[in-house]
Amino acid sequence: MAQESIGELEHLILLTILNLSDGASAIRIRAVLESESERRLTRGALYRSLDRLGEKGLIDWNKVEPTEDRGGHAKRFYLVSATGMEVVRSRRNTLERLWAGAAGVLGG
Repeated sequence: MAQESIGELEHLILLTILNLSDGASAIRIRAVLESESERRLTRGALYRSLDRLGEKGLIDWNKVEPTEDRGGHAKRFYLVSATGMEVVRSRRNTLERLWAGAAGVLGG
């Protein structure tokens, strides 16, 4: 498989979805990312990234039926697709090789 190009935010979103398992709604993804990365993430940036990941075939989603408390809107729960899993594994392997090479310089 050719390596799908993803940016840092997309990578973090994929990892967050994997960590949240079946409860990966946009609200929870944003909360975890902001907490774990200690950086602010706008709603627009999150949804643009989710859209790009979907267009690349790296995520899928399930919709929960619309409810009145959500103004009649359905809620999406995101999951990483098989292709997305391949990309995450490949990115992890690349980072592990690079970190191993830098360990001597960084002292770890």
